Amino acid sequence: MKAATTTIPVVVVTSADPVQDGLVASLARPGQNVTGVTLLSSALAGKRLQLLTEAAPGVARVALVWNPAHSDYDLSETQHAAGALNVELSPCAMGTPTDLEQVFQTVLRERAEALIVVPSRLTNLYSGQMAMFAVQHQLPLLAAWRQWALAGALLTYGPNIDSSVQYAATFVDKILKGVKPADLPVEQPREFEFIINLQTAQALGLTIPQHVLLQATEVIQ
Repeated sequence: MKAATTTIPVVVVTSADPVQDGLVASLARPGQNVTGVTLLSSALAGKRLQLLTEAAPGVARVALVWNPAHSDYDLSETQHAAGALNVELSPCAMGTPTDLEQVFQTVLRERAEALIVVPSRLTNLYSGQMAMFAVQHQLPLLAAWRQWALAGALLTYGPNIDSSVQYAATFVDKILKGVKPADLPVEQPREFEFIINLQTAQALGLTIPQHVLLQATEVIQ
């Protein structure tokens, strides 16, 4: 869309960094016709790994499922955090639906003790299958969006997607009233969710430490 026009306003809601992706010049001063909301998903990748190790102490080998075609920086951010947390990370690329079974086989072959899934249009389609696989093989699963906790993931940590999408409508309202996109700073999420699925914890035979439970914004029982 940005390549197609420099005049028609474009409002985005993106999990990637719009500055690194070249959509805007800066968050404070977008510069042209693109503005909106960044979900800061990649910036939270290290925190997700930390929460996983706190909820499941002793985890040392973690598989990371990611979509190479999706614009995000979760892999590099998680790799950086893994070094500081003494966690061995095994990246598992999933670029098409046919890669799902291969991902499962790689997770088992690498003897992963837990699983992180990076959100994308593709991986989100298989949240139910991945959550079921994780429980069957006694693997704590962590993802970013709430839908994963509802599907059976042990943990999710990330921005409130509904709130961010609804807030993007305010940009459209302001633009239709005459404000230029270049004058509307790109906004960051206003609400974050840390959800723990205690039903899944019970199925895994896992007791979530009290200090982790106290950080949760929602507990599924």
